[in-house]
Amino acid sequence: MERRLFLAALLALAALPLRAADAPGDLLQFMDGSALHGVLHSIDPQKGVRWQHPDAKQLIEFTPLNLHQVKLAHARPALTNPPPACRFRFGADDEVYGSLVALDAESVTLETWFAGRLTAPRTTLRSVTFLNSGQSTLYEGPTSIEGWKVGPAPDVWKYQDGGFTASGFGFLGRDVKLGPMSRLEFDLAWSGQLNLIVSVYSDNIDRFDWISSAYQFNIGAGYVNLMRGQGQAGMAYLGQAQIPAMMQKNKVRLGFLVNKEQASLALLADGVVVQTWRDAAGFAGKGTGLLFYSQRQGPTLRVSDIKITAWDGKPDEPVASTNLVTEAVVKLANGDSFTGTVNAVRDGKISVSSAATKLDIPLARVTQILLPDPTGEKFTRKPGELHAQLFGGERVTLAVQKWDRLQVAGHSPHFGALTLKPQWVKLIQFHAGPAKSTSEVGFNEAEPFIPLE
Repeated sequence: MERRLFLAALLALAALPLRAADAPGDLLQFMDGSALHGVLHSIDPQKGVRWQHPDAKQLIEFTPLNLHQVKLAHARPALTNPPPACRFRFGADDEVYGSLVALDAESVTLETWFAGRLTAPRTTLRSVTFLNSGQSTLYEGPTSIEGWKVGPAPDVWKYQDGGFTASGFGFLGRDVKLGPMSRLEFDLAWSGQLNLIVSVYSDNIDRFDWISSAYQFNIGAGYVNLMRGQGQAGMAYLGQAQIPAMMQKNKVRLGFLVNKEQASLALLADGVVVQTWRDAAGFAGKGTGLLFYSQRQGPTLRVSDIKITAWDGKPDEPVASTNLVTEAVVKLANGDSFTGTVNAVRDGKISVSSAATKLDIPLARVTQILLPDPTGEKFTRKPGELHAQLFGGERVTLAVQKWDRLQVAGHSPHFGALTLKPQWVKLIQFHAGPAKSTSEVGFNEAEPFIPLE
């Protein structure tokens, strides 16, 4: 009887309309697609996830079995993050940015901003990508609407649960200081028809018009048109890219790789390059701004998980390729590659060998190292482990021993004991894959828009 009463009370809480006061809070999402606002109080192995809700007298305790993820509203990046030198990919889809300290037959040691020096068994490492020294983060968020310009109706775009939602015609702009080469990425979810313009390298961030010197990506369900802004000369059509998968779903992660010197713009959908354009007339963008313009009336779209970085000009190596190599592959800046065995990294050089030769290659010439999986088995998360996604792009698997407002402590299958600050975590994922939901965006009669990704 008590269990039935508790479940009924919980369902009543989940059905409460979202109030303005709830908006800054964390968001707990369940595997069945429902969601509950509030504040994450703590996580521990015995009591599970302890959740504070304004309409509950006591903390609510959940077992992680039916939980999908938690979006943390007050997550912030560390202010002193240096530009990363390398991206490390491990099993279980873990990804860490930092610098390579050492690599030998047994282990890899790296320096990170969030946990200092970490060491992992070499067997868990899948790849090391060496990044350009200037590949810094220009913008990551959003965490609020502060710093963005909205108009002409200020209520069209609103910040909620780590993203922006649009409910009509209007723009959202910001000077993000785009440089000579930039990478822009964001998650886009929509309901009904999709009609969004994304303007990059715009010289206007406080209005939307057709005489800006910028590039405009006109996004619909299944296609993207690229337009060249020529100031007073108006717009010129550069072509269309087809994305058929967008016709079968209502969420996609879009990305743009832009090189001003080469006047090239590449479009990515879910991490895959769809099309690359080269502007024969030269690069048209005269500004450093980013602008979103919603062209549909009604609550139709959501933009979230925006990340903008200075790009090094190299496309990403697909994650799947690191799972296919049977020998180590060392890729060089001149386009050459060496296949064989990686012996060690020391004194600024990588020692590699094959049946025919042995080489010591300066690390300055290396762009990527792909390592085979010696077990041949997919490295998956174990029961009780979760994924913590940090500001900066890191994804870390963790069996939590303690999670409160002061510290996160647990065990990583790669690094062993691991501690970090909770304010650096922006997403906690308990189960991989999407939650069961009929839509990536949801609606509620009491409020114009409640996103449930």
